[in-house]
Amino acid sequence: GLQHADYFRRDAQPRLAATRINSSPWLHNLTMSLNLTSTLTAYGSYSRGLEDNGNAPDSTSNRGQPLPAIKSRQYDVGVSWSPNAETKLIVGYFNIKKPYAAADYTNTYRLLGDETHSGLELSLNASPLQGLTVVLGGVFTDPHIDNVGDAKEVIGKLPVSQPRNIAQLNLDYVLPFAPQASVNLSINEFSSFATTVDNRFNNSYPTIVNVGGRYKFKMRATPYTLRLIIANATNQYFWYQAGTHAFQPSHDATATLSIAADF
Repeated sequence: GLQHADYFRRDAQPRLAATRINSSPWLHNLTMSLNLTSTLTAYGSYSRGLEDNGNAPDSTSNRGQPLPAIKSRQYDVGVSWSPNAETKLIVGYFNIKKPYAAADYTNTYRLLGDETHSGLELSLNASPLQGLTVVLGGVFTDPHIDNVGDAKEVIGKLPVSQPRNIAQLNLDYVLPFAPQASVNLSINEFSSFATTVDNRFNNSYPTIVNVGGRYKFKMRATPYTLRLIIANATNQYFWYQAGTHAFQPSHDATATLSIAADF
């Protein structure tokens, strides 16, 4: 496909002149798939995109300054295997390249070079037992920085706050004695990552566990869903990165109860 983007952004802040950003690139994309067998499908895609790059974070000297929209390039290839209606396995390779925004040696947030993320992504969706749904996923990347234009910059190989590996396991079990109710479990694992542009310091997150449950019922013919979520159920304490050179403490175990109606 081919499309012409017309991007316009205007930022106005107190005591500062309004900033205008325009971009009108041509973008293209290509997607294809091939059925190799009745259960195995190969796929591939290529695309050029335009992304809003937000504003400089509060921890930098030019905080709030809008950044120009960036153009990205992405391609991926892989296979999908589905031996039955309850099971689907996807294995793919991806490569994403876009401009790298971070704080320079003067703590000014700007575009410093290019960042590339390439690697494997895996996902498995299965139902090994009646009522049990298992979703397992992982992303294993090799992120790196190149094309740094300023010789004064001391930039490490890794982009800031980008773990190499991320894995997640989700379980959902419908109670056999109460099919309107289910319980779920989520386990999230992250590898360590760089916290500074020069990669001198690293950080890591502990294993994060979330638990919860759902209960579906009707009231006056209207379907309702009551949902309980306990985030960070094991009450892990850590510092997460909230921006360049900025960190915030994690939240304690937090329970959230909500109800939704489908009118």
